[in-house]
Amino acid sequence: MPLVEAPRFDLDDGLFDNRFGMQEDNIIEKLIEHDELLKQIVTKAELADFRLEQTVVNDEMLTILKRIDEERYATIEWIRRIEQVVEVHERQIQEIKTSLNFST
Repeated sequence: MPLVEAPRFDLDDGLFDNRFGMQEDNIIEKLIEHDELLKQIVTKAELADFRLEQTVVNDEMLTILKRIDEERYATIEWIRRIEQVVEVHERQIQEIKTSLNFST
């Protein structure tokens, strides 16, 4: 039996390469670009670690703010007591001046 020559697809392959070769390059370029973007996506574990870190930092800041607020209240009370003492001293000075007949 004589060998039958298989049909040649060289011409068809050339047409396919010309039409779709450029798209194939674009697809490969996009795949590489998407691969790089996927590397930048945060995993759930990384997000959980970040949240824990932020929670710790926020707790530290709240502790500092509470202490500052408590110190502010203590300072206000301290100033109020000093002002009361100053008022008493001013009255005593006025009484002394009056008893010594000093005019102000």
